[in-house]
Amino acid sequence: KKRAIVNVFAIGMYTAPNVKDELIIVSFDKDKQKALSTLQNEARIVPTTFLLRYVLKPSAESIATTLGDAAQARLDMEDDEATTAVAMLKEILVESIETKGGTATKGTIIRLDCNGEDGVTVSLDGAEQGIVPSAALSKGLCDAFLGDKSFCPQLRENCLQTWCAP
Repeated sequence: KKRAIVNVFAIGMYTAPNVKDELIIVSFDKDKQKALSTLQNEARIVPTTFLLRYVLKPSAESIATTLGDAAQARLDMEDDEATTAVAMLKEILVESIETKGGTATKGTIIRLDCNGEDGVTVSLDGAEQGIVPSAALSKGLCDAFLGDKSFCPQLRENCLQTWCAP
C-alpha cells in the first residue's frame, strides 16, 4: 500500500517550563538516551502543543491519515477507547479541512493541544475544531512526535540541543 508523504514546512512544540527544568540537568552529549526519555515522558504528562504549518496542499484525508496513523502505531489498538479516539481525531481533521475546500492551503496551521488526561484539542488556523477526550491519544501523539521512530526527529533533536546541558 503506497502513501503520499505529507510535507510539513515547520513543526513547533510548546510545553510547560518544568520540561526544560528537567532537561537542563541532563547532558545531551553524555547521556542522550536519558535526555530522550526525559523529554518524551515529561511531554506526556504536562500540557504540550504541536503546531504544524503546511507548505504544500495535502488533502484532508492525507493529513488525517498521516497524523492518525502516527498516533495509532503507538497505541494499544485492542483498547476500544484508543480505536475510537483515533477515529475521532481523523474525523475532526477531515471535517475541519473540508471547510477549506478539502485541502490544506499553503500556510495552514494545525494545532494539537495534548493535555494528558483531558485528551487532545484540535485547532485549524486558530479556530478550535474539536476535542478528543482520550489520555491514550494525547500520549500517543506525544510519542509520535518525540518517541522512538519519531514522526519528526528534527523536532526532537532541536528540543534536546536547546534545552539540555552540553
